[in-house]
Amino acid sequence: MGRVFVKACLPLFAILIAGASSCDPKLVSPKNGHLVVDNVLSPVLIQTSRLRGAGRLEGLRTSGTWGLLHFEPDGAFTFREPLPSDVWHCSDPGATEGCVARLRVAHDPGPIGPNPVFGTGIVHVCTENYVQRQGRRHCGLRSLETTGEPGGFSWEGDAWNRLVVGSHAFGHVDADSPPSGDAALESSGVFFDYRWDPEDEEAVIELGTPASGEWVAYSMDIGACSFFIPWEWEHRLEDASYTAGLGAALGNVGLAERFLDEMIDTTEPQSQTEVNAMLWVDAVVGIEPNTSASPEFHYRLSAETGAPQICFKQYFHASSDISTKPDHWYRFDQAIGAFFLEIFPFLGRCGSKNVSFRYCGTPVVEDGVGMFEVDPSSVQIAHQGYPWAKTICNNEFVPQFIDGVRATFEPGGEGATQIDAGVAVLVESLSEILGLDVRRIEMSPRGVYLITAESTGDPQYGLGDCRSELDRSPSTPGAARASDTGIEVGVRGLTRF
Repeated sequence: MGRVFVKACLPLFAILIAGASSCDPKLVSPKNGHLVVDNVLSPVLIQTSRLRGAGRLEGLRTSGTWGLLHFEPDGAFTFREPLPSDVWHCSDPGATEGCVARLRVAHDPGPIGPNPVFGTGIVHVCTENYVQRQGRRHCGLRSLETTGEPGGFSWEGDAWNRLVVGSHAFGHVDADSPPSGDAALESSGVFFDYRWDPEDEEAVIELGTPASGEWVAYSMDIGACSFFIPWEWEHRLEDASYTAGLGAALGNVGLAERFLDEMIDTTEPQSQTEVNAMLWVDAVVGIEPNTSASPEFHYRLSAETGAPQICFKQYFHASSDISTKPDHWYRFDQAIGAFFLEIFPFLGRCGSKNVSFRYCGTPVVEDGVGMFEVDPSSVQIAHQGYPWAKTICNNEFVPQFIDGVRATFEPGGEGATQIDAGVAVLVESLSEILGLDVRRIEMSPRGVYLITAESTGDPQYGLGDCRSELDRSPSTPGAARASDTGIEVGVRGLTRF
């Protein structure tokens, strides 16, 4: 039998080039991992092909255990029968409508049928009037689309989603020093954070046209378990069991506040003992923090991708004098300088002027290691410029300075490397505080979610802010439920003074 199987598959090698072999085991029906039926008495169609060994169909009983519904010793099978009553999970026990069943399809090697949300082999069956009030969307896909109207969005989510809609215009982005007077009081944007409503599974948001910029929307997935850390401590979840511990670890400040405090830190970098500039091969242009201006922290949704980003704008004084490299990972702000070998013609000729750097990106976790993906298109450098008579400074030094700064944000650049190192230390520290691995990071207008469990099958499920599912209950209540309250963003975002 094995030889016949191999021969039958030999002509299909060309199909492998296209992506998959038709000899692989397959869940034929349903193709999308879920079915919708009229009621619990309706027949359910589960069809498989090319199974290896015995085929099995199991159902999750209301007792929380799996039970065998169908067994086929010769492999592939077609199941077309009503499901037993004890696998239907209904909002009204004993009812025939408003119910959902969770099935598992498998053969000897294990489950079959891809289901990235619920796990391989999982199929959900819902009655047509089933209203989902907990857990992942069982029957149907989560989606976000524009309605074609200004500020109009159609959203289908679940209890583990948030819909974030906002507009951010970055006023005075080309200013080399902070705005003052009435300009400092302007608003740069507003954000709304909506939670999923089980009574209105397809939400339609119509916001019209914003005062400036345009509305951007993002469907945020906060996982099965997460820990919420606010940007500002005043937005903390006071009822969450873990908030006190995070406060003790972070010094009762929000994460963005912590970022800014570390940028403002005035610890002097290590001094260079060599005074001969010609021997200073790794010398950098003299960049000093503008101690009278706080750095800025901004949350925004990318106009290009819709994905959330955090942005920093920092103010400095820069000259053609030589300075040293910083000696602390969190002083990545000082590492974002212009590193170029052509510095020597300008030494001492271009005095200190105001400059500002703006850059945005996304912290991510890959294999447990944190890093920061800089958006190159977001990098903005503003330089005060020099008197018209200093042509070499305006025409040569400033352009090279700006190009050098931009280069530090490229992958592998000095600034990008320093930011990566900082986020790596941050993720490692937070993992140690929580005693859990951080699977993923999600950012909202109010703060950041550290995802510690992607599904109820994750071994870390039950710790943190968890949402209930069919087969088990959460250990802690869902404290991080968002509201639709608008968050207005000042022109300077979040600052420390």
